[in-house]
Amino acid sequence: RRQRQMCIRDSNKTGTGFDTSTGWKKTKYGYYAYCENGKLVTGTKTINGKTYYFGQDGYLIRGVTNYKGKAYVQDANGNVINYKEGWNAFGKQWFYIQNGRALMNTSVGGYYIGRDGLTFTGILGSNVLVNNGLKAIKQWVKVYDEWYYGDANGHILKNQWLGNYYFDEYGCMATNRWIDNYYVGADGLYRPSQWIKSNGKWWLSLIHISEPTRPY
Repeated sequence: RRQRQMCIRDSNKTGTGFDTSTGWKKTKYGYYAYCENGKLVTGTKTINGKTYYFGQDGYLIRGVTNYKGKAYVQDANGNVINYKEGWNAFGKQWFYIQNGRALMNTSVGGYYIGRDGLTFTGILGSNVLVNNGLKAIKQWVKVYDEWYYGDANGHILKNQWLGNYYFDEYGCMATNRWIDNYYVGADGLYRPSQWIKSNGKWWLSLIHISEPTRPY
């Protein structure tokens, strides 16, 4: 009860006062809710001809989810996303509907779908790099704040150079460190024949190999 009251308190137009009037609410943190009869709606609610899904805390569930055998898809702004059987777009990602439900944590036609119901970007197991559902074949992929590179089989490069970039034992692009006699900067790039100051001393980095292209 206290949790719901706090949610309403933060859900008036300015996000600073108690508001139990009927209608849509938005917290100062950007979450949406709908108040009716002084309480926040939970579960499903049809508003102006569109059916929305709200969590037990009263917040509008954003993204792709299943509830009582049916998929509900709502974007970051709370808009209902209509869908059909099969593949559907969600921004730059995709989700797959089968018999009215969104498939999750599986693969369809070679595309990997994450636990959130959207095409997956990240690392499968410990070695397979995936970009928006597909294996990252000779591709750079940023996962959280780290850059990785998938080889010809979509496997993560580890303990080796790619052009003037180096990937460590975890497959992360190295930054701000020495790799033997070669120093890679904050952007991961080794720049041949330059003076580097490290631990209060100046070092002349040696020529390595040509620079590859990396997305930013």
